[in-house]
Amino acid sequence: MRTQISCEKLVKMIDDYIVYYNNRRLQRNLGVLTPMEKKCAVLSGCIKAASTEVLAEKLYIISLSS
Repeated sequence: MRTQISCEKLVKMIDDYIVYYNNRRLQRNLGVLTPMEKKCAVLSGCIKAASTEVLAEKLYIISLSS
């Protein structure tokens, strides 16, 4: 038996997951930071990016969810 959910509920679930993915999910390859913490650290100059291409790719991924 399938459970039906409304479009609004589905959109809310997706939005909640995006918030989790960017703000609470720790990434080892980002230095055990969340993607948003890494973005803020790089933009503030606290952390140097390995390369501008890698940084651009990561910021693009983060911006997709904003």
